[in-house]
Amino acid sequence: MTDIEIAKQLFADGLNLIQNKEFEQAEKKFLKSLELIPDRESVLNNLSSVQIKLGKYEDAKKSATRVIELNKNNAVAWMNLGVIEQEFSNFETSVNCFNKAIETDPLYFHAYNNKGILL
Repeated sequence: MTDIEIAKQLFADGLNLIQNKEFEQAEKKFLKSLELIPDRESVLNNLSSVQIKLGKYEDAKKSATRVIELNKNNAVAWMNLGVIEQEFSNFETSVNCFNKAIETDPLYFHAYNNKGILL
């Protein structure tokens, strides 16, 4: 198998682990996938989501921020960053992140929901 194939398999394994609520194992799979192919937005977004579930907010912020550096129009990354900022009690920044997610993807209902909870 090539590195790309291995990275894709690790990513798929991580997604399956999320379904089973095995977040620590999923995080490991995503990190291994990124070792092979760094800067994959989908892997970084899922890594950030898992790190949020694990309460690893600093790590999650790094992952989400990296996605935004790669693609400022990634609604999922803005959403994750909004959740993280909410956990840090940075409510204004959190709302701004949710607004950016909505601006980027006007149909992203999770961003509307999380923004509504804060307001």
